[in-house]
Amino acid sequence: FYVDLFTQVFGTPGVTSDRISKALAQFVLTAMEGGVMQSRTHLDVSYFDRAVEQLRAHFELLEKAAKAPA
Repeated sequence: FYVDLFTQVFGTPGVTSDRISKALAQFVLTAMEGGVMQSRTHLDVSYFDRAVEQLRAHFELLEKAAKAPA
């Protein structure tokens, strides 16, 4: 699954730590930008805080999945 996605994004197959880092960085920037835009629009930082909470929850799920036995 991820090999196909990485091939679409990076042009060649290969899931490397560098590519994973770039993909995660883009994901974080995208997620946080939504919170920033909503906070600015509504003049309320709680939108940003919720985006941070959701991002943390997502990473906690990823950590659990990585530690789970195969």
